[in-house]
Amino acid sequence: MLGVSADVVAGWEAGRGVDREALTLIAASTDTAMEWLIAGLSPEQVAAFHAAARSQVRGDRLGRGRAPTDEASPTHVGRGRRSGG
Repeated sequence: MLGVSADVVAGWEAGRGVDREALTLIAASTDTAMEWLIAGLSPEQVAAFHAAARSQVRGDRLGRGRAPTDEASPTHVGRGRRSGG
């Protein structure tokens, strides 16, 4: 399905890591978000994180420099579920 060898898949399963190109291929082939594959983030968690990051950037431009809230930080979010099918 992905056009990679069984040895490559065995390496992924053994925890030897997946490179960016392979992650992109997996995400596209399975209609899955990269954020879910990498961190288990749900679409809602990704949206909250990006909104907080945009808010921080706007604050930095205005000299306010606000940090994202704990709820939106990837280190503080729970494991998400894959949406879709």
